[in-house]
Amino acid sequence: MVTSHIRSRRGTPLTSAERGTNIADSSRHVTKLYISSEVEAHRLVKLSQYTKVLGNGLAVIDFGSRIGKVHNSYQADGNWERDLFRESLSFGLSVGTGAAPSKIGAVALGILVAATPIGWAGLLVGGTGSSWRVSRSCDDDE
Repeated sequence: MVTSHIRSRRGTPLTSAERGTNIADSSRHVTKLYISSEVEAHRLVKLSQYTKVLGNGLAVIDFGSRIGKVHNSYQADGNWERDLFRESLSFGLSVGTGAAPSKIGAVALGILVAATPIGWAGLLVGGTGSSWRVSRSCDDDE
């Protein structure tokens, strides 16, 4: 029986080149990504770090612009409470919708270890597009 302790001793494909090659060889229906050196593994790790920073940065920019809209409404003696509710609801829905493809993608990457940079780009575009669509639909309900 393979326990989590045994699995953790095996290492990950990014820390053990031999393990990564074995996993890539054993997959049947996936285009294989061979990592032939530690340098290539580090490049993949850096790519994942950049996508994490980019995603968080976009969320901060989105949140800041929404706060700006509410503040402008408050300064103009508008109905800022309603705007605050609408913007917070829209932000929450867009974050949830944007997080869903990344969570699904993380599960898929866990199952299909041999992913390509095009797969990462697809997850980024899919998450951004779906969260943008939800945000736009919430804004259209004025």
